[in-house]
Amino acid sequence: MNQAGWLGRAPFLERRVNPLSPRLARWLIALLAVASFDRMAPPAAAAQEGDDGPLPFDVALAKYQVWVKRPALFKRTRSREELAKTGDTRALEALIADYKKPEEPKDHVRSLIVDLTTTHCGRDEQLPLYAKWRAAAKKPDDAWLWNRSLRLNARYDDFATIEAAIASAPSIQLRCAALAALVPPTSSEFDLLARLPGFLTAKVGKPAEEGVLAQTVAQLLLQQKAQRDEEPFTVACTAVIATLDSKSIPLSSKRVVARCLARLFDKQGVPDMNPDVWRRELAARAWATRKDGDKPSYVASFAGIPAGGVRFCYVIDCSDSMLKPVAGRAKEKASETGPKKKPDPSGLPAINWDKVHTRFDLARELVLASIRQLDEQKRFAIVLFGDGADPLDSTKELIFANKKNLARVEAELNAMEPGPASAARPDGTLLGKTNLQGGFDRAFRITTKGLEATSDDVDLDRIEEGADTIFLFSDGEPSWDDFNAIDSTDAEDNIGDPETHAPLARLPLIDCFGPYVEHHHLLNEVRRLNFFRGVEIHCVGTGEAPMGLLQQLANLGMGTAKQIGKDQQ
Repeated sequence: MNQAGWLGRAPFLERRVNPLSPRLARWLIALLAVASFDRMAPPAAAAQEGDDGPLPFDVALAKYQVWVKRPALFKRTRSREELAKTGDTRALEALIADYKKPEEPKDHVRSLIVDLTTTHCGRDEQLPLYAKWRAAAKKPDDAWLWNRSLRLNARYDDFATIEAAIASAPSIQLRCAALAALVPPTSSEFDLLARLPGFLTAKVGKPAEEGVLAQTVAQLLLQQKAQRDEEPFTVACTAVIATLDSKSIPLSSKRVVARCLARLFDKQGVPDMNPDVWRRELAARAWATRKDGDKPSYVASFAGIPAGGVRFCYVIDCSDSMLKPVAGRAKEKASETGPKKKPDPSGLPAINWDKVHTRFDLARELVLASIRQLDEQKRFAIVLFGDGADPLDSTKELIFANKKNLARVEAELNAMEPGPASAARPDGTLLGKTNLQGGFDRAFRITTKGLEATSDDVDLDRIEEGADTIFLFSDGEPSWDDFNAIDSTDAEDNIGDPETHAPLARLPLIDCFGPYVEHHHLLNEVRRLNFFRGVEIHCVGTGEAPMGLLQQLANLGMGTAKQIGKDQQ
């Protein structure tokens, strides 16, 4: 196995000892000279870098000007984050310039810059700079910038700017991005509920555009749940329910609307897409009379979590730690699908526990049990992630759940064998580290036609071609992503194994992970990918899985997080 190292509070970096080409060696010698000089900062500056507070602007700028040219996206992002944390308007100006001329990977650099600036540079007097930024960024790809920056206007009760952006947006993506920023503070007098029905009457072009608009308004209505006993809520909810009557809105968008309505009415299970059902619920104010014993409906189930949809993607952790033995408590928890001692609502046969010895065995058997229950008109794919992330050879696209396809998938999964054990990997090796970002990336890229080249978050066609439900199974913290790069070791780096955190000797070079090993960057990335898609996301964790992170990921898809194999405290 490769050896790795840890940077600050983030997971571990991989150290590289492979021979280098002469060209790369000459380049790295020059880089090391720069990096060594950067580490030789005055003691006062070094002490400031160790503080939790932001660096002085001049110190952060000096580091950024050097680090922004480094090979590792993680280190470039770290320097941008330290610059943004100063909150200085000059930092905002520098990062806006980077957004306009991003380096590779361009889409990720741009979205990271948006997240950093809107998180750390959000003072009232900086809003005109964001307005100028948006005025020069009017492509659908700029939707993330529009949404995140206009949310700053909402923070200051400046809804006139947001409404002007909605009216002038040149594309449905930008219009919905601006619309989704209409989140009034609790102290605001802005009457969002009174405006929601009017947004649904706006003229749009393609059915997919009508669907995204309906999704956006439904999600805004859900955020006003506290006002559901008031008359304006009834009017707005009636308008949202009416979108389910539409003959042109795609079914995937209707499912998102129905999920929002189910949450508004505190309904469990797969929501009904019959608008008359919701009209009756609204008329009866059903949230006040709902019985706790309501039985959830389902279309599919994974580890006891019911879900709707017609195109399912199973994202399965195959890091080396998945070869650890499954404890007896894990088996007990995995078989629980609801209240204790109640039958499995999915009606699944029990999985074959004779085949379950490791965490991977458990994941495999749960996946096989889930796909066997799908009817033949449902589609699915399975993505495995470790150092990288790839769909199974038998599911290169979302395939139908017929007997022939199920047999091919089962054979491929059963053929997987662990690699040899070692002192560092006493249980053997599987696919390496924990590239959770890569797993989600492939889940959002896979369609009925195959794996798309990029995870285009503004391509509305993928709403009907891509997965509408994601099931994740993982046992640990994200320790890797798609954007690792060889870079020099810095004084702040801690060298160790990414899976076990065992310390290792320092070397001049490291194979540095990208920024998505950090929770906030990973969450923002999945939030961006799902902004228009509205994919239902459910997460199952075992072992050392960070359940707080998995719950936040599930929340991004209005889904459920479940832990198996560990007693709940």
